[in-house]
Amino acid sequence: MPDLLANASRWLTEQRRLHLRTDVVWSRGATSVTVPATVGRTTFATESATGRVESHQSRDYVVAASDLPVEPREGDRIAETFGDAVHLHEVMAPGGAPAVEWADAARSAWRLHTKFVGRQA
Repeated sequence: MPDLLANASRWLTEQRRLHLRTDVVWSRGATSVTVPATVGRTTFATESATGRVESHQSRDYVVAASDLPVEPREGDRIAETFGDAVHLHEVMAPGGAPAVEWADAARSAWRLHTKFVGRQA
C-alpha cells in the first residue's frame, strides 16, 4: 500500500514551491543557486546568564530538498531582493537550536532559520 501521508506531503511541498514562492539565492562559498522559497519565521526563547528569558525571531526559508545541490548547513547564505536592495541572511539559530531542520515528515523540504547580516550594494 502506498504511503498516503508521504505522497500528500510531497504534493503539498510542490504546491508551496509553485504558488507560495519568493526566488532567493542560496550560497555556500563559490556555489550559489537560485531557488524558490517560502518565507516564514520562528520565534526562539533563550535564557540569558542572569536567568532572563529573551525572545529571538528568525526569518525562515522553506526550500524543497530537491532544489539544493547539497544538504544545507549553518553558515550558508540566503540573498533576498527587496526592490533595489538585496538583503543577506546567514543560516543560524540562537541558543544551540538547530539552524536547519526538515519542514515535513516526508523530508521533502528544509526549513532554514536565518539571521539578517546586511545588505548588498
